[in-house]
Amino acid sequence: MSRLPAYLADRHLSFDDGTFASSVLLMRQGAAPFREVFSSQAPLFLPLAWLGDLLGGRTLNSPRTLGVVSAVLLALAVWSAARQLGGRRAAFVAAVLATTAGSVLRVTGPLAADGPALAFGTGAVAVALRSCRSAGSGRIRGAVLSGLLLGASLATKTIEVPMAIPVLLVFTWPAFRALRAPSPDRLSWWRYATEPLLVCLTVLVVYVAAALPWSPAKVWDQAVRYRADAAVDRDPAGNLAKLVSTSITRDTSLWVFAALGSVAALVARRSPHTRRRTELPTEAASTPAVEEAPSPGILLGAWLAAAVAWLVFVVSPLFRPHVSGVVPPLAIAISLIPVTRRGLALAALAASPFIWLQNRELIVDTSYSGAEAQLVSELRRLPEGALGLSDEPGLLWRAGLRTTGDLVDPSVLRIRQGRITEKSVVEQAALPRVCAVVVWSSDRFGSFENLPALLRQEGFRLRRRWGAHRVLYTRPVCSP
Repeated sequence: MSRLPAYLADRHLSFDDGTFASSVLLMRQGAAPFREVFSSQAPLFLPLAWLGDLLGGRTLNSPRTLGVVSAVLLALAVWSAARQLGGRRAAFVAAVLATTAGSVLRVTGPLAADGPALAFGTGAVAVALRSCRSAGSGRIRGAVLSGLLLGASLATKTIEVPMAIPVLLVFTWPAFRALRAPSPDRLSWWRYATEPLLVCLTVLVVYVAAALPWSPAKVWDQAVRYRADAAVDRDPAGNLAKLVSTSITRDTSLWVFAALGSVAALVARRSPHTRRRTELPTEAASTPAVEEAPSPGILLGAWLAAAVAWLVFVVSPLFRPHVSGVVPPLAIAISLIPVTRRGLALAALAASPFIWLQNRELIVDTSYSGAEAQLVSELRRLPEGALGLSDEPGLLWRAGLRTTGDLVDPSVLRIRQGRITEKSVVEQAALPRVCAVVVWSSDRFGSFENLPALLRQEGFRLRRRWGAHRVLYTRPVCSP
């Protein structure tokens, strides 16, 4: 229910929401990812978005189906992982905290690659923990399944590499213990050591299999090389500041719950009467509920440390949706705080308002207003079948228009790298089916000083202006 307002929103909720939904509209017509539709994401994402659109009935809003499904799968994955580490109470708390955190809401309501990648990755952790209860072939099956899920996560959004840390830690832990035993069992060590290798091999197979149908050379150029070229100027201090500010402005509910839960747990520990009424299951965070696995503290600490270090020192540029990768381990860690039912209720009551306050645009402000509403109204008057170009593709999507495969992602990074230029925009605008060009950002199409004059040469005329860099150009004679 928390995703329903975002799913039904009449406006695009983020740049990615509009870009990926516009990509799905092109794929409905048979355009292939990477070959005909530019994609900056890993090779599995757009096929998943296409499948979600198909399941949603191919309506205007159905490209967001993948986001809703991802929210459900993430909740189940977090629930399963927390259940094995801290019991039923922890599982329920972790699932609620993770799926209502603002950072997660913004990547599992609007269409984004982060949501399904988090669901797959957290699912891999849950399967790895469950496989620790097995022996022999059961562990092998668990390693393969964890590898499949982890591979799907990285093939959806490669930036979720930290998800590999808890998975590999779980599968390498028995080998580590075997070496440290008073009488090391070399045979057992080799048997256990094959499990993490099997995970890595399965991940590689999944990624390659996801890339093969779409021309590996184009996948490399768009999903790997493009990202690598954009990551030359790393700013760890800036990344840390953005990580902290995003967590404060979007995930306050987590921190409020953690703070009040910790206070309630401390009070309960000091009060014999309250301690007798504590309802936390006996298999809580102090002792893992699985065999042959690292303790919850080691597992979650390594997962959180890897996620934070990756975002701060490796990712460049860091965008706020990337911070969602910290939420699953953080939510599980918070759920292990031993809180009484009364403390749990008070913490939840205090944290709940922040979910609404910090995510109002996903829950309440879901329609266009002002200049955006006027622009979409103008675009809907264009002939049926017309194509449009825009540096904010979501505006075209909400008007029911498709764009071209190359300009479906007119990001600032592509412009800075020279992948999109004045010349390439005008070449696309010259196509007979293109009837409108929308300039909506001073950092994107608005940065092309000669674009207005070049568009006039192609027959475009100024239709309406909303400030210096918000302009609609239309071509009276086009062939949609």
